[in-house]
Amino acid sequence: MSRFLYFVLFGSLCFSIGACKKTKFADPHKQTQENTPISVYSNSTIYYSKDALLTAKIQAETRMDYENNDQKFPDGIFIEMFDEQGKLKTTLKADSAIHNYKEQRYQAIGNVIVNNVQEQNELKTVELNWDKKTRKIYTDSAVVITTPQNILKGIGLVSDQEFKHPTILEPTGTISLSENN
Repeated sequence: MSRFLYFVLFGSLCFSIGACKKTKFADPHKQTQENTPISVYSNSTIYYSKDALLTAKIQAETRMDYENNDQKFPDGIFIEMFDEQGKLKTTLKADSAIHNYKEQRYQAIGNVIVNNVQEQNELKTVELNWDKKTRKIYTDSAVVITTPQNILKGIGLVSDQEFKHPTILEPTGTISLSENN
């Protein structure tokens, strides 16, 4: 009978210890209001204009809009920017992008290519930010800029949004192009 009593006491003790300490883990798949889009669009095109003139066109295979006005473009993005005469001046292509509405900042991620059509400059990097308030583009990542005369390489970049005056923060090399190449 004493074995039975020890068994009951031991079982009660184990049950009470386990019942008192209850660890609750967050479900990583649980959707919250902050990370759940309120609308999802396929083959989306957004037009921006000023004084009835087209200033930018954003195309995305998928666009997700959130309650706080943030947007995500997880399946690629293509942006065209136009000058005052309506001529194409700059394009941007990336694997994905995020628009932070509160900070007024776009972040292009993965295989980012910016072309200044009018200046014939091309920028390649893995991540690029555009600050709408300051009208600047910037990155801390490696960059390659191709102009008609040179190929410039480095780490980090700051430029005006038209990509007319880029500055590489840490240049690592320049290759001059000649007509014979």
